[in-house]
Amino acid sequence: MIQLRPYQQDVKTAVHAAWQSHRAVLAVMPTGAGKTVVFASVMHDHQGAAIAIVHRREIVMQISLALGLLEVRHRVVAPDTTVRMIRRKHLERYGRSYVDQNALQGVASVQTLTSPSAQKNAVLQAWCRQVDLVVTDEHHHYIETGIWSRAIDLFSHAKMLGVTATPERADGKGMGYVETMVQGPSVQWLIDNDYLARFKYLAPSSDIDMEDIRVTASGDFNAQVLRERVVESHIVGDMVQQYAKHGQGHRAIGFAPDVASAKDFAQAFRAAGIQAEALSGKDDERHREHTLRRFT
Repeated sequence: MIQLRPYQQDVKTAVHAAWQSHRAVLAVMPTGAGKTVVFASVMHDHQGAAIAIVHRREIVMQISLALGLLEVRHRVVAPDTTVRMIRRKHLERYGRSYVDQNALQGVASVQTLTSPSAQKNAVLQAWCRQVDLVVTDEHHHYIETGIWSRAIDLFSHAKMLGVTATPERADGKGMGYVETMVQGPSVQWLIDNDYLARFKYLAPSSDIDMEDIRVTASGDFNAQVLRERVVESHIVGDMVQQYAKHGQGHRAIGFAPDVASAKDFAQAFRAAGIQAEALSGKDDERHREHTLRRFT
């Protein structure tokens, strides 16, 4: 068992206090502050059935490992291959698996939870009716339409805890299912108190032209136009050059605007003698896990 940091305990205490007068609470904590550990601790203390809903299947393992760290037995609502992979990861890390498909606690991706097969699963639906605590990771995704509302509507009787580092959407839409907000520490406070490392921003020049690219309703650049601008520019070579200048010999993660660009980036690094792999949500789950294990 781990002990929460003082500021994490403060957020947890504030959440419980907010539940005295509100059903749905949003906890805001910066990236790196430990949101996952905080809500895993809340679930650990909860006496009834609880579910953590995540916005991507890839995050299910991360949340499951956090629950395992606190020795919380939990079910995993995911394809069998994913469940087996998570069990193996538990065994590697903890020497035992905390995955129990009959447990009261659980973790699921919003996609799996709202799938037709899940709706037809009588055992799963019976458990959902027992759930009286819902935790929503990356709650800024949750608006009162579409897949997000379908997931929340399964638990209309449960109290809620949403967590996010960014309580504001790029498209200007308001988040749904929030009645009050608990504010955690700032990034600067975490740095000043030695909880986060100091960082350095570098902004090398590039000839990629970002002018006049339309922003979509989701708040993102138009993907097709952005891809065209990447191809027209020298940004692929720029990435390799800047890594060699500032990060040579260190592990690094590069983010690309689309899958094709990610593959271009990786190929350019390999051509320069730097080991690199491109990963996306389209890759086989076992390949992703194997590649991330090598990186670690």
